Amino acid sequence: MPVEASCHCGPVRLIVQAAPSEITECNCSICRRYGVLWAYYPKSAVTFEPAPPATHTYIGMIAR
Repeated sequence: MPVEASCHCGPVRLIVQAAPSEITECNCSICRRYGVLWAYYPKSAVTFEPAPPATHTYIGMIAR
């Protein structure tokens, strides 16, 4: 069963084809506040929708 998530502002979704086999619980103040759990996948296992240019401006701002 695919797992879907989205970025904070919503227009970009990511999809992986299977649930993670392992998750990590971070104990920093932000992750604790929001109940965040982390999963790690190889880049080839993740599909992004929509693909760039939806992230072009954001990525450009980070690269500065």
